[in-house]
Amino acid sequence: MLAVILIILLVIIVIGGRKSKEEQLIKEGVKYWEGNGVKQSYKKAYECFLQAANLGSAVGQYNLGQLYKNGYGVAKDYKKAAYWYEKAAAQNYADAQNELGVLYYSGMGVSENLGIAKQLFEIAASQGNKMAKHNLKIVKEEIQKGEDRIKSWFSQKQTELEENNRRKYRRNDSASNIEDEYYYYNSHERLRDGIYRGPDGVYYDDDGNSVDSDYARRDDY
Repeated sequence: MLAVILIILLVIIVIGGRKSKEEQLIKEGVKYWEGNGVKQSYKKAYECFLQAANLGSAVGQYNLGQLYKNGYGVAKDYKKAAYWYEKAAAQNYADAQNELGVLYYSGMGVSENLGIAKQLFEIAASQGNKMAKHNLKIVKEEIQKGEDRIKSWFSQKQTELEENNRRKYRRNDSASNIEDEYYYYNSHERLRDGIYRGPDGVYYDDDGNSVDSDYARRDDY
């Protein structure tokens, strides 16, 4: 039992010491970032934040993302910015979630994905992040515009398809009438103007109506 208590105390001491180290590194990094009491240096700020980030500090990870995003003390690199933002966001750090959402919204350092951006803004906004609330409104409007464009495109294509089908039907209907007319006049024997004798021996007029045989054979016209 005593051994268990000693182990727990040791873990608490180690964790407490690590947190204290992280906080000290963050404070030093911020001093160099702002030039507060020391000569301003993004490079030294980067070194402090990197050490803190490697100890698991979400603040250090977020600050590294900021340095890479803006090119402060390092070459601007959106992929590395996204990498560090993601680590901090995984620890539920709202500022990092918002910044990562911005990268997904704009497609910088990551593939553009409005759905992921929306989710990140929602999570950050739920923690009271004002920028995330603003960005969430923007991305929702953008998603709605995209959905409206898709609906409009499908509606246009449906209209075009229906019109093409109507044209096809009219062409087929017209061709059918021509074929019927060709068959009618070529399969019926013409006796005189407007009177024909069909292959069935029945007499017809131009409209295809059957007529009396006596009338059909009259020659007084």
